[in-house]
Formats: sequence, C-alpha cells, structure tokens
Amino acid sequence: MQAIKVDDVDLFIPRGFQLKKTLPADRERVFKALTDPEAVQQWFRPTPEHSVKFVTVNLRKNSRFKIGLQHPGGEMSLFAGVYTELRPPEKLVFTWSLGGGGTHQERSLVAIRLDSANGKTELTLSHGLFLKNELKEEHRQLWEKVLNALEKYLQSGLGVG
Repeated sequence: MQAIKVDDVDLFIPRGFQLKKTLPADRERVFKALTDPEAVQQWFRPTPEHSVKFVTVNLRKNSRFKIGLQHPGGEMSLFAGVYTELRPPEKLVFTWSLGGGGTHQERSLVAIRLDSANGKTELTLSHGLFLKNELKEEHRQLWEKVLNALEKYLQSGLGVG
C-alpha cells in the first residue's frame, strides 16, 4: 500500500479526477501561461479548430476570470470562475462553471499545483465537486486536450520573455 502524501491531500477534491502532466518549462513560465490572458488565448483550445475569442483575468484572490471558446461549428462556450487561492508560481485554486452563471449543478472546483522537476514542471490538476458523472468525464476530456495544447504552446517557445 502506498502512503498518502500531504500534498496529495492538499489537492484532493471529492467527486472528481486528477491529471498529471510534465511540461517543458520552469514553474514561472507555466504559471504565466496559465494566468496571462494573451497566453491563455494562444493555447486554451481542445483542438486547433477551436478559437478563444476572449480571456479576462484579474489575478487576485476572490477575483473573476472568463474564457470565451468558439467551437468549429460557431457555437460559443463560456468558462468562468473565481480565484480562491493564488500562490505564484506554485498553486492556483479556482471555481469553475460552464456558461458563466454556474448553477449548482454546473459549479465545480479546480486546483493546480506546479512542482519543479529538473528544469521542467510537473503539473497536477484536480477538478471535482461534480454532481453529474457525465460532466466529470466531459471535463476530464477537455482538460486532457487543453493540457496537451499547453504543452505544445510551451514547446513552441511562445510566451518566452
């Protein structure tokens, strides 16, 4: 049996999932890519056919963010939330809702931890508090795709400087 580490408990969110990804950049650059509106606009897309129409970020505790994602068919998705914990370049915690308003059924919680790993960054994302299993699975697929896009963005050298 493997022991549970304090860091794992720190990111545990019930009724959710956890993803891990090693990214080809230091924590500072990854944190900036996750929180800078211009950077998010470059990489936050599940496929190249999607486009980010707008990103608003006010990077302070209890402040809001919004991401407007246009799908290939033209329909829009609005992702919005509030930052509940910020520890640059180590950790982000925020509420998450699809549609912007966030009914009780749609609101969830995301925690992202960034650990240094030999010049790279180990990203751990926990997303939970889902009331519906299908929403949990849809979000798992979304995050897997956008984290792959984040990796490609960081590999491309964009956002350096």
